[in-house]
Amino acid sequence: MALRYPDANLILLAGSVVRQQAKPGSDLDIIVLGSQEAPYRESFLAHDWPVEAFVHTSASLELFCQKDIERRRPSLPQMLSESILIRGDLELAEQVKTRALTQLTAGPKPKTRLELDQARYALTDLLEDFEAQDVDTALFILPQLLSCFFDFFFDSQNLWRASSKWIPREIKKHNPDLHQTLKTAILAFHKENDATLVISLIDRYLTPFGGRLFAGFTLGRDDV
Repeated sequence: MALRYPDANLILLAGSVVRQQAKPGSDLDIIVLGSQEAPYRESFLAHDWPVEAFVHTSASLELFCQKDIERRRPSLPQMLSESILIRGDLELAEQVKTRALTQLTAGPKPKTRLELDQARYALTDLLEDFEAQDVDTALFILPQLLSCFFDFFFDSQNLWRASSKWIPREIKKHNPDLHQTLKTAILAFHKENDATLVISLIDRYLTPFGGRLFAGFTLGRDDV
């Protein structure tokens, strides 16, 4: 890494290897700070290891972290917070990690009532489509419905959003009962064509925020 990034002030290792969760084919997540050509991202092999490198200046690192915070998916701050130093100044590395931990601990900005109502409206629309369709059609609605539900769950609980493999991990971490119920509901639909568990689950999480929302929802009118 030192040869590939000779101008780097810091090279940090993050990801599944650091968390001791690596599986065959897992890549090494490398964060490089100080390159004059940054920011950029590249993938390559090093000693037969797949490597994904995120190369930044100090300014771009802060900018990209802030963008992650604003979109409620703090991928880069999470990597920084768990990283270990490969090369560079230990004090600087600790400053970078502390900054990331502070951002993560602060949590996302709470959603406004209007934003939650917009999310309820979108989720209601997908849920009623899913509910009304035959199984063959509902099968293709389910992924988007679940994606919308996951975002609603994280937002309504004021938690960081997750994506891909991190969705079940984060749900299990914060709400083990929901994690188990989701698995049961999804398997019931795929194995038995039974949509009732998915529908009742989403309705249950909508209820504390007013339930399904269609009639009376207005957006963009100044007189409301």
